[in-house]
Amino acid sequence: MQGVCITGGEPLIHGEELTDFIKFLKDLGYLIKIDTNGTFPHRLKQIDPDYIAMDIKTSFDKYNLMGFTGMDAAEKLGESIDYILNSGIKYEFRTTVVPGLVNYDDIDKMSDIIKGADNYTLSQFRPGKTLDKESSLIEPYDISILEKMKSICDGKDIKTKIRDNK
Repeated sequence: MQGVCITGGEPLIHGEELTDFIKFLKDLGYLIKIDTNGTFPHRLKQIDPDYIAMDIKTSFDKYNLMGFTGMDAAEKLGESIDYILNSGIKYEFRTTVVPGLVNYDDIDKMSDIIKGADNYTLSQFRPGKTLDKESSLIEPYDISILEKMKSICDGKDIKTKIRDNK
């Protein structure tokens, strides 16, 4: 069976149009994977994907550093995470470990929220071409740091893997 990955930016920003498109694709027999940042939990609940990949950027109290202002990010993200964990839909949570945005404390806070998750990926940050020139100057953590972060997650019964991205 063939599948379609719907990604973005944030695809759930498109609301009803996306819901109709997904229904159309499913009627054609396609499996659907959606990549989301979790900020539209009500829309996530309306679609019927076969797989959900949700990025958790950092601990909820740092989301304002990425421009998530004027919204209750913690409430929306928590609602999406709760839905994913209890929906029966296959999923993956993932975090790109960006120095300055994600540290041990952030991993500890995030792992409390997804405790017991079956699929969590810590991805090595890879500097490169970015809209924010400063980001291209960030030196990635040594892989040993990601391994220590993984051990924090392992201690909370989260099935965690590291994606090296080299």
